[in-house]
Amino acid sequence: MGETDSQSTPQAASPQVVPAKGAPVTSGPVNPGMSKGPATPMPARPAVPARPASPQPQSQPQPQAQPQPQPHPAPAPAQSGPVSPVPAQTVVLPAAAPAPNLPVAVPGPDYHPPVAGGVNPSGPAGKPSKKRNGLLIFGIIVCILAAIVLVVALVYVTFRQQQPEPLNVNAPSTATVQAAFDSADITPSNLSSYAYIDTEGLDDPELTDVKAGNVNYGEGRQSATCEATAKAKWENESVSVEQTVQLPFTYNTSTNTWDPGRPNAQSAGEKVTPVGPADLEKVQAALPNLLRDYDADIASQFPNPEVAATADLDKEGGEITFAIDQAGQNEADQHTQTDVNVGLVWQDGKGWVATINWVGEILGGTQPAEGEGDGDGVQTPEGGASDNANGGAATDGGSTDGAQMLLTCTTGDLVEVPGIIEYRDNRVLLRSDYTIRVMLDGRTYIARYFELTANTFVVTNGAHVSVVGEISATGTLEQAPLMINLDYEG
Repeated sequence: MGETDSQSTPQAASPQVVPAKGAPVTSGPVNPGMSKGPATPMPARPAVPARPASPQPQSQPQPQAQPQPQPHPAPAPAQSGPVSPVPAQTVVLPAAAPAPNLPVAVPGPDYHPPVAGGVNPSGPAGKPSKKRNGLLIFGIIVCILAAIVLVVALVYVTFRQQQPEPLNVNAPSTATVQAAFDSADITPSNLSSYAYIDTEGLDDPELTDVKAGNVNYGEGRQSATCEATAKAKWENESVSVEQTVQLPFTYNTSTNTWDPGRPNAQSAGEKVTPVGPADLEKVQAALPNLLRDYDADIASQFPNPEVAATADLDKEGGEITFAIDQAGQNEADQHTQTDVNVGLVWQDGKGWVATINWVGEILGGTQPAEGEGDGDGVQTPEGGASDNANGGAATDGGSTDGAQMLLTCTTGDLVEVPGIIEYRDNRVLLRSDYTIRVMLDGRTYIARYFELTANTFVVTNGAHVSVVGEISATGTLEQAPLMINLDYEG
């Protein structure tokens, strides 16, 4: 082998190849046998600065001076053409000593204690965008609405749990209502406005048309009531009473049953009819008042009389004749005696109405003046007793009902009454000169006006006349209940 072939380029493990000043730089080790032209210079890689080491708590050593790199001779320029086997000159530099791990003082960040709200310790964050603010506000509104809905739902559920279910019940059955009526103490309503009746024994009514009404609910349908009705009929030996009875029911939610209340008889629409005569004892007890209303002077003569009654009564009415006897103040004094006839008729809403028909001759006391007719069958009102079969009596103005004259007669009798003619409501009336107590057919009328009837009238309005005619109780006006018919056969 030749000397050229035996030579090789010495290699170093760590030395760097640095071209000589002014020589071209190759990208790797120069191969003398493959070089064909000048080498392309490669840019030098910048030196990477050393990463500062984190500060150590130990004492820091003093920095040492770094060795300055030595200049190297530049390699000879490459020549074009065939390369001679002359070995290229290279400079082998020793590897640079590693930089010492020296601490570098770097100012640390300011310490910020943690605070609420997530403060960024690295500094204030950038201003959020409007879109982000809108989304944030929308989210807050949604959360508030959801919270409101949740609260309302909780309140509703709590209220539903506390509020019991609304009632929905049926009315009490007919059997329940009938049993409640049968066990109740039912009495008729107040009958005090009915005179001279007996109310004993009106305690066990006959019930008909028993039925329950509609169910009425209270507030929130938490309570229920129902009113049952029945027609009750009471009857004794005196009267028959028919009334509607109401019986309230209240629903008991504890036992789920209807509890009856207290029955109540309604006076509206009641029907009271007599089934027997008037109560004789009650009429007799009222005799002093009846006599006082009839004639106060006569009543004053019998302050405390003994009374004996003779009655002819039935459910249609009738008469009672009372024989009254008033003893004197001393035994030697004369007794005062007379008879009083009382008639009774039934009137709806009032019961029995008692009226004194006549008072007989008073014996032993002050006698009323006697009067008599005109002798031709015509009766006239008199200030004294009328001469008739019943022996009527009257006063001259002392009566409490205002009567000044008395006229006792029967239907169809001829009477003569003085007065003034008045035309009223297309009728001809006679306004009497006196207020007359007319006892007609056993009934008493207090009259000032009489209705006149005739086929023809030859009288003038306002004229004072004395009419003669047949009397009857067929007057069409309330103020003139009696009629005098002028068309009579003489």
